[in-house]
Amino acid sequence: ELRRHIPEAATLQFSDLYAHPSPSGLAALLAAGREAVALGPAPAEGFLPASLGQEHMLVLQELQPNSAAYSSPLLLRLSG
Repeated sequence: ELRRHIPEAATLQFSDLYAHPSPSGLAALLAAGREAVALGPAPAEGFLPASLGQEHMLVLQELQPNSAAYSSPLLLRLSG
C-alpha cells in the first residue's frame, strides 16, 4: 500500500479516474485535496549502499577488468 510508505499519498477511487480521465483533470483533483509538500535531499552520512545495477556492474568489472563492454565513446553537441 502506497500510503504506508508515503503518508502524503492521495487516495483515489476508480470513479475519480473515470470522472477525470485526463492528466490535467487528475492533477487538479489531487491538488485540491492536499497541501504542497516540500521535498529535499535525504540526509546521507558516509557511503550509500550500491543499487542492484551498480552491484552487477562491479561484478562484471571484477570478472573482466580490462573489458570495454559498458564503455561507449560518444561525443554529442547539444544546443538550445
